Amino acid sequence: MYKPFTEELFNQPIDKITQQDLERYFQEERDETLFLEFKSFTDKTEDTRSRSKKEADRIKGVLKTIDAFLNSSGGLLIWGAPEPVDVERGERKVKMCRGPLAPVPTFYDRDSFINQLASQISPLPQEVRIQSVPVSGGYVYLFEVPESQNKPHQFDGRYYVRMDTRTDVAPHYLVYALCRQVKVPELSMTAKFDRALTRLNPSTIDFDVSVEITNQTETTNDYDIYLKVQVLNGTVERIRLLDGIDILMLDNVAKILPSGLPARAHFNVKINIPFNDKTGDIIKIWYGGKTSQVKQHVYSVNFVNQRIQGVEHSIIYDVRAKRLDL
Repeated sequence: MYKPFTEELFNQPIDKITQQDLERYFQEERDETLFLEFKSFTDKTEDTRSRSKKEADRIKGVLKTIDAFLNSSGGLLIWGAPEPVDVERGERKVKMCRGPLAPVPTFYDRDSFINQLASQISPLPQEVRIQSVPVSGGYVYLFEVPESQNKPHQFDGRYYVRMDTRTDVAPHYLVYALCRQVKVPELSMTAKFDRALTRLNPSTIDFDVSVEITNQTETTNDYDIYLKVQVLNGTVERIRLLDGIDILMLDNVAKILPSGLPARAHFNVKINIPFNDKTGDIIKIWYGGKTSQVKQHVYSVNFVNQRIQGVEHSIIYDVRAKRLDL
């Protein structure tokens, strides 16, 4: 079973890691490995244009490493690690990281990195976990990358792999070998939440959800695509009771799901009033197929911009949904 690299190194999940954990880890000399890469951040440039170019180059370096981990055996990238120093090991010098962190001064939200991954790495990588850790002087970013089941991935027109402690362009024979591996279909899903509607003195607030499931693997079809939906403070249409829990079961989203032809499903959600306007109400969506791995998206839903409309005095809201599982 896959064990996250952050749990191997820090004995806790990625979202629990603190500045103290990172500082404690780098009290000792740390070397990069096949599964571990460090990037520090130092910038003495005063020119704004040069600084922007350097920032773009750094993000490009992050994406290149993620691409290499996907095409190899997975790994962990720590961006904001201490500056490396040369340490003598016998007759050779190796670069080691130890001492104070060199954090990234800019805050990047998770969505901005996800958008970069989606737009620049092909096919779309799955299950990459990203965490920003606030530290003195900025942020340290952790990128947990499992080995991809849908190799090879391309970034910036090239395929990258890990070669010992380095990230290199994959040679042609290796790209050929990766393409010939037996592949499991890799599915992804997007959800669109329509505006919500209720009446005066209501008991529920209703809205529709449109789901699109895509097969990211070009050469392998998936079959018998299904969808399960659970609303923690409400119900969904076409309910089937499973173990005492209301879950929408859609067993026939698509019989065959090839690459490039998404499967679509629609359902209606009714959230009980009063709804949770502080943390949001939770909607869980599972999806998968006959040969692909089941996946789960968890959304927190809030209702904003309340307004009354029409002669029936319908109350309209905009639905704001945020994924919690990224």
